[in-house]
Amino acid sequence: MTDESWPWIAQYLVMKRASIEPNFHTLYAQFIDHLKKQEFPNMVLRETYRNIKVRAREIKLRREEKRESAIFLGGRLSILHTFVWR
Repeated sequence: MTDESWPWIAQYLVMKRASIEPNFHTLYAQFIDHLKKQEFPNMVLRETYRNIKVRAREIKLRREEKRESAIFLGGRLSILHTFVWR
């Protein structure tokens, strides 16, 4: 794979997989760890923060839905931290 494709893969993993499939966060974190590409976890982290900012701007919902979204996004960061940045 070329170095140019890694940012796209990070974005795809965050936007198209982890964002819509919360049950597989552990699997995605293990996948990131298994790749052993030194800068890839940071790319995923940047995409995760970017996705959180976008979703935070879009959330104009009731209080419970805001809380659920915050828990979901925090859980994703927690799993990434646990598996990738040990």
